[in-house]
Amino acid sequence: MSVKESTLSERMRVLKEIIVDDSTKKLGFSSGNLVVKNALNQIELVVSLNQLDSISVMGNPQITTQLIKASAQKKKGLHYFSSSGKYLCSLDSHQDNYEKQITQFVASSSSSFQLLLAKRIIQSKILAQMSLLEAYNQDNLLTKEDFSHFHQSIAGVKASESVTQLIGFEGKAAKTYFYYLDLIIDPKFRFKRRTKRPPLDPFNSMISYGYHLLYSYLIGAIKKYGLNAGIGCIHKNRNYHATLASDLMESWRVIIVDEVVFNLISTQAVQPESFTYKGINGVIMDRATRNLFLEALQKRVSEKHSFFHNDPKFYTSLYAIDLQIESLMRAYHEVDATLFETIGGRIDV
Repeated sequence: MSVKESTLSERMRVLKEIIVDDSTKKLGFSSGNLVVKNALNQIELVVSLNQLDSISVMGNPQITTQLIKASAQKKKGLHYFSSSGKYLCSLDSHQDNYEKQITQFVASSSSSFQLLLAKRIIQSKILAQMSLLEAYNQDNLLTKEDFSHFHQSIAGVKASESVTQLIGFEGKAAKTYFYYLDLIIDPKFRFKRRTKRPPLDPFNSMISYGYHLLYSYLIGAIKKYGLNAGIGCIHKNRNYHATLASDLMESWRVIIVDEVVFNLISTQAVQPESFTYKGINGVIMDRATRNLFLEALQKRVSEKHSFFHNDPKFYTSLYAIDLQIESLMRAYHEVDATLFETIGGRIDV
């Protein structure tokens, strides 16, 4: 997002994050403030670094050493993305809490704990997928028989005896989900299948961009609580992959990102002409559409909903994510995956 003074106050109330995607911008630090200048060295934005949780840069904006040091000292996340929105890396200074991480590692070493936690996460994701399809199935193109495929996948998840087996049912549900989305979406945005690296159409461009942002936010949220973002239960552990962030975002990606994308398309707020094919980078949004997408995303995460089956209170998505991570910490401590609070409907495992 190109940083603009008029949108800053709203962004800070929601994400407490600055996103800069204009490679001509220069980010510096002066008198306790983040200072953003344009190519002519004119100041466009000044905001206290204390008011921010993180800074995300896309493309090649310049960042001074002073800002990097100040971000480290004040424990502010600094996240890097490619110009197309692909997550690259993060610099953070959250203090590792080794006692919490030992507890996390001990619990995660239990295959039964891992399997039960994975079952709860994936069942929650499939229920969220069903809810979104039901909400936008206004022409009744999808029938009860169509939705029965998701119930079959949930049954398979419950009966799975390993995470590998569970992933098979999750993959089947995901394939069905995107197939049905393609059926009910505006014909101008038909996408045929999910494409990631790179996204090959406007729909995939938007959700990939949103997923990257959600992934980086979850990394910061996990580290804020002193946990290790690389110890998950579903995704494979590999270098530089925050598997726990990928695990936790499974349900949230539907509720936050997919909902935003489908709403923008259904209200005709975005048009295919606003996207361009960029070779190896795939299809990307123009700057105006990206700003529109970010504003819609910010609005979505600021809305209050009742997320938890056993808690009728209304929370914003980001606060609910914090509550969910706190429940995960309790689950680690007691080595009891049922203590992990899932979002959406009732989870039977």
